[in-house]
Parts: sequence; C-alpha cells; structure tokens
Amino acid sequence: MLDPIAFISLPQGGEIILMLMVSTIFAGVFMLPFWMILKKAGLSPALSLLLFVPGGLLVLLFILALSRWPALESASANQS
Repeated sequence: MLDPIAFISLPQGGEIILMLMVSTIFAGVFMLPFWMILKKAGLSPALSLLLFVPGGLLVLLFILALSRWPALESASANQS
C-alpha cells in the first residue's frame, strides 16, 4: 500500500536557498524595468516593490493602467 504522506516532501536546506536565489533574481529582473517605467510615468518608483508581494504584479499593472500619469499631464501643460 502506498503512503500518501511519502509523496509530500518539504524543501530541504539547499532547495530553500536555491528557491530564494531564483526568486530574488526573477524579482530583480522584473523590478528594474518597472522602476524605470514608473519613474518615467511620474509615479513613485517604490511601487515596483509590489513585485515582491504575491499578486503584486497584477496590482501594479492595474495601478499603471488606471491611474493618472503626472508626467503626461505636465507634458501636455507645457505644450499648451
């Protein structure tokens, strides 16, 4: 008879370190472009730290899509 608990394994020490390294690199690769996009949009670049929160990417995309971009407003005011 198969033991169902035997198929569930928790990450060991080395696996946890590898997971942390991969997730940090992954978040850094995505955080830098979002930092630059938010800065150019006139929003706080610190919002890119939402990428470290589960579901933060979705929240950040909604913020970018639905908020007013101060950089665009000031650019249109300068053209008038």
